[in-house]
Amino acid sequence: MPTPVISFCSNWTRLERYRKWLRTHGATEISIVAIDTSRVHSILRAWPIAEYLGYGNGGGGNRRQLRNHDFEYLVHGCIAADSYAVLMILDGMTPQVDTSLETLKEELYMRTGVVDKVQLQSLWEAIPDMDL
Repeated sequence: MPTPVISFCSNWTRLERYRKWLRTHGATEISIVAIDTSRVHSILRAWPIAEYLGYGNGGGGNRRQLRNHDFEYLVHGCIAADSYAVLMILDGMTPQVDTSLETLKEELYMRTGVVDKVQLQSLWEAIPDMDL
């Protein structure tokens, strides 16, 4: 169903589970996109919206489980290219996503034109040392 929002996850472990689920259910393209939420004006937490819609942790489909909306954010519309909010885009289809410091630096520079040490540190700390 078409929607005016883009869903983002703020937890790497949660992202890893969802990425694996997508791969096992036939996804042909998966991109991992990191954004600077302070540069996005129309961002909402998904949990209160799901709660308002009456989602619980009982029956219903997977998307209607309240717990599945923890760490989820919704961006209304789009992310303007000139906001420089997109910090990195990684290929989520590979069995092992390259999250080396050098890759993060290159991605950050390619997307924003600078390597901001605070943003780089935030990205580095957000990704635990684990296999995806």
